[in-house]
Amino acid sequence: MNNTNLRPSIAYGIWRFLYPVFFLSLSISSVAAQTSLVACNDCSSAYMKAAAEQVAMRMPTGNHQIKVLNISNAEYHLYQAEVIRHSAGPRNTDDKIQLNLNRVTLANEEQTQQQLLAYRRTIEDLKTVLTGSKILLPDTFPYRSAAEALQYPDAFSSSFSHFLNNQHAGLQRAIFDTRAIAETLAANLQLGVNSIFSVTTSLSTGTSSTVVFSDGSQLKFNFNFTNDLTDGLLLNVTLANVPVATDANGKRIPHNPVEARNYVVDKNAIDLHALADYLAKIGIKIIDDKGGNICLPDSFSCSNDGKQCTVNYRC
Repeated sequence: MNNTNLRPSIAYGIWRFLYPVFFLSLSISSVAAQTSLVACNDCSSAYMKAAAEQVAMRMPTGNHQIKVLNISNAEYHLYQAEVIRHSAGPRNTDDKIQLNLNRVTLANEEQTQQQLLAYRRTIEDLKTVLTGSKILLPDTFPYRSAAEALQYPDAFSSSFSHFLNNQHAGLQRAIFDTRAIAETLAANLQLGVNSIFSVTTSLSTGTSSTVVFSDGSQLKFNFNFTNDLTDGLLLNVTLANVPVATDANGKRIPHNPVEARNYVVDKNAIDLHALADYLAKIGIKIIDDKGGNICLPDSFSCSNDGKQCTVNYRC
């Protein structure tokens, strides 16, 4: 018989490991029996059990199943919980809870662990495709410069996410492998495949990479896994509030007049017109006489105070 309450310090530790946590109610019968899935990535076996206890303490009287999935460590624990609530009376909302929690021995435990290891590898492969090297955008991609992405960050994030999920060859293969193994694992654990994907979404938190545009400029981006009910596991791109963007030579693109003081860049490092449009949008005065019919943009320079920049032409 387990203790009916966890010490506050232990409970805090559990929730720290469980963040973010997904509690997925898989079935509810007329006698209030429930099956719940708990994500506990990077948890020890002790914390996995404590997580099951926490969930069981919130359940109604009855016999319940609690499935704790730890993809990071390739572990899966199945618990049978018997919950008996004794009413504390009409004036006291704190019921006394009797809990009997037992881990169920799996008939195919070795097979389950092998599937979890395979699934974890595919997730790592997905991340490696993005972080192992920079993402090169084709000339046909709508945004041809980091300066254009800085002008329309939300629209760029959406367009880039679509490209990664539907057009990037390396990611397409990795996503296909991930979905295939997830379906096998879900069938083995008697879960919906979307439940597996929901547990997976926390594994990419805080992961970043770099995208290279056709003009050579670069932009750092963050990505995470999301669970789409129709398409399954997808990649979602977000940008920092102040994105790190550089030209082809590694010089940071200014975000304000202070950073634009004495800023100089040439035509080989970035699309100068895209840069001018972006800086104009953030309030910097742009001098651009268009150079006539026979002149081409050659360089870009800003004043000492960064409040005015000029597109320079070579004829």
